[in-house]
Amino acid sequence: MNKLYFKFLFVLIWSIGFGQNSVEPLKQQLQIGLSFQGPDVTFQLPVAEKFLLSAGVGGGLMNVVRNDWEEEIGISMKKDRIFSPFTRLSARYVYNRAKRKNRERSLINNAGNYVSFQNKFSFGGHYGTVMINEFHWGTQLPLGRYIVFETHIGLGRLENIDYKFAKIFPTIGFRFSYVIF
Repeated sequence: MNKLYFKFLFVLIWSIGFGQNSVEPLKQQLQIGLSFQGPDVTFQLPVAEKFLLSAGVGGGLMNVVRNDWEEEIGISMKKDRIFSPFTRLSARYVYNRAKRKNRERSLINNAGNYVSFQNKFSFGGHYGTVMINEFHWGTQLPLGRYIVFETHIGLGRLENIDYKFAKIFPTIGFRFSYVIF
């Protein structure tokens, strides 16, 4: 009986001690942001302890891909570029929140490093509809209570759907956003 009692007491103390070390869960967020392509509104929805789905809409300068000797990729500031709305969907695996907590770093605003798959469509103009699929590694960090800085690097495939042309290229991005809730 004493052995059973001590085992029970050990497990109880161990679980209480380590149960207090749990990581703050990911939270739903609505953000207004500004990135390379332009302003956007993004909603983040946690679907598991370490997984976030993110959906956003915005507008900015057109992503351009041409199928000729003057191939262009990305955002251009030339005068013939037009404003283009875009949609963005991504699935993120946030992997280092426990380590951030152990180092006493902030976990607010879903802070942490992540790997992600993102799909983005840009619409409009005589350059056609552009779809970008990319895998990237990134980090989302709080800059105060309501401001978030996000950056990522990765590899993407950009396809001009109207002109049937595609190209694989490295991706890089950053975004500042304000958290509404």
